[in-house]
Amino acid sequence: MLKIYGTLGPSCDSVDTLEQMLDLGMTGMRLNLSHTGLKQAEELVEKLQLAAQKSGIQPDLLIDMQGPELRIGTLPEPLTLEDGSEVLLGEGGLSVPAMILPHLFPGQKILLDDGKILLQVRSAATDSARAEILRGGVLTSRKSIALSGSRLHPPTMTERDLENIACARAFGVTAVMQPFVRSRADLDAVRAALSEADAS
Repeated sequence: MLKIYGTLGPSCDSVDTLEQMLDLGMTGMRLNLSHTGLKQAEELVEKLQLAAQKSGIQPDLLIDMQGPELRIGTLPEPLTLEDGSEVLLGEGGLSVPAMILPHLFPGQKILLDDGKILLQVRSAATDSARAEILRGGVLTSRKSIALSGSRLHPPTMTERDLENIACARAFGVTAVMQPFVRSRADLDAVRAALSEADAS
C-alpha cells in the first residue's frame, strides 16, 4: 500500500485542515523535532488526533529527531552578524556546544546555518573563542554549526532526542526517523533507546 506523509506544522495548524488532508489520502504525518520537543508540540499532536477521530482514519505519526548535528543554542532574538566584525563564541557570547570549544584553533573556518554564515577563528581559549565574520547574515536559534578540519564525533542522540523517545508512546508515535546516520552503531543506539523507553 502506498503511503503519503505530510509535515505537521504551521501550514496545517488546524483540525479542519488536517481532516481535509486525511480525507484526501494522507496516511501519516512527520513532526520535525530539530528545534522543539514532543511536549512542546502537544497541541499540534492533539489536533492531529482530533482530526483522525473526525475522519475515521488513524494516521502514522513519525518523529524526525535532531540526531548528531551540532547546533548553536537558543537566542533571545535574531542576531545580525556583519561582515568584518567579530563574535565571541562560548562563555559570555554566542552559545555553542561545549564539546566544540577544545577543538577550535586560530584560522579554522566555522559554518553556521548550513553554510549561510562563515566565521574564522582568531583566538581560542578553554571556554570561549573569538571569530571574525567573513560572510554575515541573520542568525536565529538552533541553527547548525560545522567545523572545518575537525574530527568531532557527536553522540547519536541528544538529551532532547532521548526525552522525546521517552514520551513517544504516550503521544502515539508510530515511527522514529534518525538523521545523519553515520554507521550501524547509530541505528543500534536508537533501537536500544527505544527498547529502554518501552517504545519499540
